[in-house]
Amino acid sequence: IEPQEGTYPTIYLQGGPGQDTVVPMSESYERVIAPFIAERDFILFDQRGMGLSEPRLDCPNLKTVYQEDSDNEIPVHERETRYLDAFGECRDTLIGKGANLSAYTTLASAHDVKDVLLALGYDKANLFGVSYGTRLAQVVMREHPDVVNAAALDSVLPVDTKIYNESAASSQYALTTLFESCAADPACASAYPDLEREFLALVEELDQNPMRATVYLPDDETYRRNVDGLEFMNATLWALRQPELLSTVPQSIMRAKLGDANIIGTILAYPSQAVMDINLGAYLSINCREQVYATSAEEVGKDLAEYPDTEAVGLGWVYGDPELIFEFCDTWQIEGT
Repeated sequence: IEPQEGTYPTIYLQGGPGQDTVVPMSESYERVIAPFIAERDFILFDQRGMGLSEPRLDCPNLKTVYQEDSDNEIPVHERETRYLDAFGECRDTLIGKGANLSAYTTLASAHDVKDVLLALGYDKANLFGVSYGTRLAQVVMREHPDVVNAAALDSVLPVDTKIYNESAASSQYALTTLFESCAADPACASAYPDLEREFLALVEELDQNPMRATVYLPDDETYRRNVDGLEFMNATLWALRQPELLSTVPQSIMRAKLGDANIIGTILAYPSQAVMDINLGAYLSINCREQVYATSAEEVGKDLAEYPDTEAVGLGWVYGDPELIFEFCDTWQIEGT
């Protein structure tokens, strides 16, 4: 690759952590890459542990357990053991292939960004980070400001954020924004005058009497699952992340209240597919070190309890028990935390 004279390239920093970059982004060439290429070089690279990099830290057995759990196929009393066994099995497989699970960190990836740029013959670049990629971009700027010309950060994850501690707070903020935005919009307020009250009542009702929903996956596969209040709230929060679904959220709440689970089934495919698309080994190595071990089970529980309406969502991030996420990370056995 010959650098373009007078124009700095843009290097794309993917989210996750654990999402592939080169293949999925290349499949969206016209929409994502072509506008940049018209003006400057555009660099894609797979962060260590994922995509085309070697070794890949895949955990197919852990994804199988997650899917079975999502399908309500794992008895509650077996859930913890099944996950811990899957974590340990994947760890042993990867270590057996020579992977050093402690070598996958945001700091290491930041060094990789500089190495990639220098190897390609560039002295500076523009950073384009999305979600977790914004965290990586911030670390690149902190550690290697000499290679950064400018940065664009989309959906910022600050370096000091504790995602597990703040999960209930961010969920409450998202829901409050939804309700206040609807109340401020004449058309929405007229169609759904008591959206917040209806939503909270429905969550409580579904906790008592879950609805059955058909989840529609991208490969035309479907499966049936129970949707309780927590699952419904999770589906609503996932819909708020999707531009194409955002305007349908108030309607989906009211349709669910009438017993129509079609929209909910469509939305529930998003978190399931997100997990399937994540390289879980890389995700664990990075998040155990930088998120889980940056806090404590007591601190997580205390922070979540400050938001009673969304505390259950926060507990869902730690598999229902703050202590359990620490057990998972201890099983992963990374060093240098």
